Amino acid sequence: MSDNFIEKFDDLVIEQYYENKNTIRDFFERTSMNEYVALKEISKHHNDEKIYLKDLAKTMQISYQALAQIIRNLKDKGYVNWTYDGDGKEGTYIEISEDGLNLLSSQKEFLKQYYSKILKVFGKDKLFQLLSLLHELQMVMHENRGDE
Repeated sequence: MSDNFIEKFDDLVIEQYYENKNTIRDFFERTSMNEYVALKEISKHHNDEKIYLKDLAKTMQISYQALAQIIRNLKDKGYVNWTYDGDGKEGTYIEISEDGLNLLSSQKEFLKQYYSKILKVFGKDKLFQLLSLLHELQMVMHENRGDE
């Protein structure tokens, strides 16, 4: 693999960091990235089934202890309810609160406004093609993670 390719890819990552630094900061003003991801995963079970802490930890690929801290933070902010079945032996589960749903709704609106500007300049077809290619690249990178 050429060093030029690695440098170009590295430059892209760094440019994206600087370009999105303020946008990301504004987006994650009320939650961290991990809290946002957890909240999105929990919201998938709203009005549906319970999501247990152990299952969410597995989905997010983080330790039970790390997730417990994230959920504590979300609970303290009023974005989730954390409870248990019976005497707690069955495990604890998390439900998104109305404040959590409102937060996700406002963040979705923020993203709509931000990306609508990008869409106008870059073009819908080009953007969807790029997103499709990035998804494909992500899948290839995931499948080859750890390979030498």
